[in-house]
Amino acid sequence: MVKIDGTKIWLTRGDTLYLSVHLKNADGTNYEPSQNDVIWFRMKKKASDSESVIYKEFDHQTMTIKLEPEDTAGLTVGYNYPYNIRAVRDGQEVATPIVDSFVPTQEVG
Repeated sequence: MVKIDGTKIWLTRGDTLYLSVHLKNADGTNYEPSQNDVIWFRMKKKASDSESVIYKEFDHQTMTIKLEPEDTAGLTVGYNYPYNIRAVRDGQEVATPIVDSFVPTQEVG
């Protein structure tokens, strides 16, 4: 089960998730990443932690990442893990357009 409400994500622990994003530039036009841009999804136990629980870079062509079952299998059910999506343009301009939480839900074995 996956549920996305705005930018908050619920996913059954251990499930696969393909997550796509559609980002906008400051002027409202669609963001088209260049090959020098890096766009990533980073999730932590606490926002202040130095280590990530999950770190995935988005594919430039599809703007999609894939969370594998092992990425979420060990997560705590019901816990709100903070995550963000950040873009770095050509190694210079940094933007964090999405900040929210990811909540693993209980699987039925």
